[in-house]
Amino acid sequence: MTFKNKPFRIFFIIFYCITTLSSISSAGEIVNFGRQNGCNYDKSASNEPIYGYKSTTEARQVVFRIAKAMGITPTFVVLASNVPNASADIKNNKRYILYNPEFIKKVSTASSNWGALTIMAHEIGHHVNSHLLLAKEDESYSGQTRKNDEIAADYFSGRVIRYLGGTEQQAVLALKDTVEEESENYPSVSARRQAIIAGWQHADEQIINVSTPTTSSKELIANVQGLLNGMEFFAGNDYGKVSDQTKMAASAFQRVYGLEIDGKINPALQNALRNAKSNGFSNKTCVRSKTEEEVCEPRKKTKQVPIEKYEQEEISSKIPCHYNIQMFCNWNGCNFPAIEQMCENQNNGRQILRSQCRQQGGKSISGFDILCDCGTTSCTCDIDAKCRTKTQGFEIQTYFVDECSPSYKSVEKCDCKAPEVCKQSRN
Repeated sequence: MTFKNKPFRIFFIIFYCITTLSSISSAGEIVNFGRQNGCNYDKSASNEPIYGYKSTTEARQVVFRIAKAMGITPTFVVLASNVPNASADIKNNKRYILYNPEFIKKVSTASSNWGALTIMAHEIGHHVNSHLLLAKEDESYSGQTRKNDEIAADYFSGRVIRYLGGTEQQAVLALKDTVEEESENYPSVSARRQAIIAGWQHADEQIINVSTPTTSSKELIANVQGLLNGMEFFAGNDYGKVSDQTKMAASAFQRVYGLEIDGKINPALQNALRNAKSNGFSNKTCVRSKTEEEVCEPRKKTKQVPIEKYEQEEISSKIPCHYNIQMFCNWNGCNFPAIEQMCENQNNGRQILRSQCRQQGGKSISGFDILCDCGTTSCTCDIDAKCRTKTQGFEIQTYFVDECSPSYKSVEKCDCKAPEVCKQSRN
């Protein structure tokens, strides 16, 4: 559909923006966008059908953070997609931000996500400048018109990065792997870099314009810094001197408090800060809640455990025996160890004690010993041994049992309206 009547064309754009206002969403279903026809971040293209599916919370928060920094209502559906990098598109009167998770991961690092912020800001810039609406009206949307729109989106992303506290170098990080050459619909990387830097510098000029402080203005600056710090807009600790941190904190306060962002430190800003403070305004909003958790402590306990015990019991038996004196004795005396051995064997003394041990419930026998009292032809021998018997007993065992009970503690969760200058994030 083409609108040749300019007033009606403007009315259509305004009507579209009003009817599509909604909060950022993460659609649960897969959305088929067909062949790629949106605004891609670079000249990469895909011949495959483009699909969108559920995005991550982090991606939606990035878009929300950008919208908040620019003072616009977030009206975009954010979807992960199989686009080559990132893209803005419109389908069924909904404005979409599509992103390739692997590409976003590639331009981000463990310590910085400025590349991802720049890309998302670029795609939002297409929606904010109504590029996609105009593209749908004009079937010949390509060439220099398309290039100009890409430059405008880059300029917008540069402003966003400055408002978020990024540097010029951080604003152009997303271009590091982009092909330099100009194409039919995309400007060269150098032209895009110039546009991003121009947007960044324009935002920087809007944020602060303070001359060298006089004696009286130093007091004003110190008061402003104290008020900003008191409301969790971290303005630094170098009171009386306007630092980059002070500039960032002043512009962040103006943004979230709904003031015009000029960053000027003057009596008007001081009065606005005092009014905000008297109304309890703060960058940090904290909510305290009570949480319940189970706390367990080990308790010492004892118990009786049945055990088998073995005891050694002395058993003995008397056995008589006779011996041939001529065999065991001579003029030097008698061989009594040999006589005792003969007596033990003659009467089968060991077997007698084994039987006795078994009758008493013994399991084994050991430690045989024999002592004989001998006369001239006979002996009376005491044979001893140890009988091992098993008995039932008990022992006290110590063990530990976890005894648990509910415990309640208060937890405070804080969020910052301007996280880039939140004092909490700088502790």
